[in-house]
Amino acid sequence: MLGLCYLLVSAVARAVLGMNAVALGLFSRTREYAADRGASRLTGNPAAVASALETLEGERPERDARLHASATLGIVPRPLALEDDAEDGESWVERFLPPVSLERIGGRNRFERALVRIGKWIHAQAIEPALRTVRRVLGWRPSTHPPIEARVDRLRTLERRRRE
Repeated sequence: MLGLCYLLVSAVARAVLGMNAVALGLFSRTREYAADRGASRLTGNPAAVASALETLEGERPERDARLHASATLGIVPRPLALEDDAEDGESWVERFLPPVSLERIGGRNRFERALVRIGKWIHAQAIEPALRTVRRVLGWRPSTHPPIEARVDRLRTLERRRRE
């Protein structure tokens, strides 16, 4: 009974965390648009802010210096991982959905070997695609920044309204 309660609480907590990630992404996008509006009011020139955004779009650094600087503080033994680095290592989804291997299961007679082959086929055709889909769904997070094009379009609209 305690295990069932744990699973129920865990499922509810994961659902709440997932909703929180979506809400945080939407909130962050709204804040970006508000910051653009505020910058255009502060400068009095939405076109200049749009031009600055377009300039910054092409000049993104290869790595985030803030993350690599964290290792020099002595608090963190090595730099924090970037989101792109997750492809090289194990992601949090992989920890909860580890890959299943049927290689260790061996059969001594034909019947057992046939069962292993059938199991491998079922795993390759049904289980692995389902696990890939679950990993992709669980690994999805909304972006916290709207596309530069959308931000520039909004600023250009503000510029047109200002001129009218």
